[in-house]
Amino acid sequence: MIVKLIRCQVAEQAKVKFSHAQGVWSALTGVEGFMAQTGGWDAKEDSLAIIVAWWRDQQSYDQFMRVNHDPIFENSEQAKTYQSCEVDRWEAQFNIPGEVGHVQDAIPHGGLMRLAWCHVHPDRVAHFVDVQKKVWNPAMASAGGMLAGVFSRSVQDENQYLVCTLWRTIAAHNEYRERCLSGLRDQSEVANDVAQLSGFVVNVESSWRVVGAQQLPTG
Repeated sequence: MIVKLIRCQVAEQAKVKFSHAQGVWSALTGVEGFMAQTGGWDAKEDSLAIIVAWWRDQQSYDQFMRVNHDPIFENSEQAKTYQSCEVDRWEAQFNIPGEVGHVQDAIPHGGLMRLAWCHVHPDRVAHFVDVQKKVWNPAMASAGGMLAGVFSRSVQDENQYLVCTLWRTIAAHNEYRERCLSGLRDQSEVANDVAQLSGFVVNVESSWRVVGAQQLPTG
């Protein structure tokens, strides 16, 4: 499964137009191999729009880029609404279990999306992945309001990982952060594993949510 991360800088006066243009991407629903997409404004930098999309596989994504992307993009006129746009692709390694089966089921209910972009020391990758499975995933699964997530590796750099989780509400994520985060960081030895960590908390815009007709893989 391919995970696409899009980050756009948007001037304050253009945010309404950008959001309207983002809604045009609802046309993705019927595209072969498209699974789901959601996004919104970064909680710390409200001029930063963050969108995450999930695709069945690289072949489906490549076909979309060849055939469907440009007509939708041109129809949205979104190029006129942002100052810069960065796109990164990731390959899903495993799902992060929560209150629902997988991310696709979580999209309609997720009010907040949390992203952790981790640059991992090469000699600590095995440990980093192991504690994600044994420490972080169970803790988030037991936290109230964590719906589902995906753990992915960069297609450009095998030492970069993206942890994406969807939460029912901002309050649910805040409670988890205040009650659990510090202890989990110590338990997982994240300071020894990660050379650089970029975190994003995204307030989801309901009009940006798109769910495809095909079901996400559960493995």
